[in-house]
Amino acid sequence: MKLTSTEDFRHTCEQNEGMAGYGWDEYDIRKGGRETIHDAGNSLDLTIDFIKVPGGQHGGSWGFRVKGTPREGADPDQPITMIFYSTLEGLGHLGADSSSAESTGVEGNVKLEGYSTELGDFAIDVTAGPETNSHPRYDHPSSTDKPLDRSIVASVAFPEEQLWQAKGIFFTQLKAEVDEALEEYGKENIPPPAQLFTIKHKPGQGNAHLVQKVFSGAFEFDVLFSSSSAPEPLTSETLTKEIDDASASFSETFEQLLPPQAPFDSPKYSSFSKAMLSNLIGGIGFFHGDDLVDRSANPAYEEENEGFWEETAEARAAAQPSIEGPKELFTCVPSRPFFPRGFLWDEGFHLMPVIEYDTDLAYVYSCFRVIY
Repeated sequence: MKLTSTEDFRHTCEQNEGMAGYGWDEYDIRKGGRETIHDAGNSLDLTIDFIKVPGGQHGGSWGFRVKGTPREGADPDQPITMIFYSTLEGLGHLGADSSSAESTGVEGNVKLEGYSTELGDFAIDVTAGPETNSHPRYDHPSSTDKPLDRSIVASVAFPEEQLWQAKGIFFTQLKAEVDEALEEYGKENIPPPAQLFTIKHKPGQGNAHLVQKVFSGAFEFDVLFSSSSAPEPLTSETLTKEIDDASASFSETFEQLLPPQAPFDSPKYSSFSKAMLSNLIGGIGFFHGDDLVDRSANPAYEEENEGFWEETAEARAAAQPSIEGPKELFTCVPSRPFFPRGFLWDEGFHLMPVIEYDTDLAYVYSCFRVIY
């Protein structure tokens, strides 16, 4: 987020928050892809390259590279904060290196290490990024207590059923630190927003870990998940190679299986076509959880009468839905911003381009539908 107020905070891409567009430019379900987010509200363009590296007995390793660039017309040195978070549910443990607990932050890479029955032993590195990264500096006492040229790590423990509420977890930590700053410095000498809106550095054990970075202008950093059963740990150098290979492989496969036809064979149409396919495949998700279901079959839900919305509202107010499940769903989603869940009506249409590009994926997709 661009640091001026908490209203600039982003956790999900929402159309009503000034998004000029977002989605996959390239995506292959086995290798990874590239996603771009054009956040006009925060005057920031983000590019995220995600890759998967097979190997070992636990599904291999994965990583992603985040690049941020101020949009045209924005302050080239505007402060931007990024928060990476990792949580662990079920049996296992996850911890951050606590050797910097008495300092003002982590200089260099942040390392999380953990274990789960599904993943075995693993490590997550959040890199400092290239030397071209710069960070805000302010003539304020708080800059000495919490310099922004290093990563801030907060390790906390929350009830497992609350771990999906990452935004709430972050704001809980943030509010405590803002309140402390207001008490120490007063409203007349409040720290600048980029300094004020930071969490407290307290790395250690917990089931939720927040890593906050504050940049000035364009920035770049990597997040690297390395499985201990993989042949070797994932590095930034390997990530660069895998990103290039994945992009070249996707373009080659696309041109071979779905060659552009005249008059839509110019580069601009090719990019558009790749994005369309990538967002379809990139929108495939596995969903698991409980349903809140109203089985009253109230006739008002048929919406047959004039003014049906009033009848429907009354029916919903009087409904007594029950929780059912848990259930599982493997599906495409018709619309990520407006309908980010499965919709059986569309599934046949989704499969038409999928089967042209990846027959095995379409087969698994169809089998899962038959089973469930």
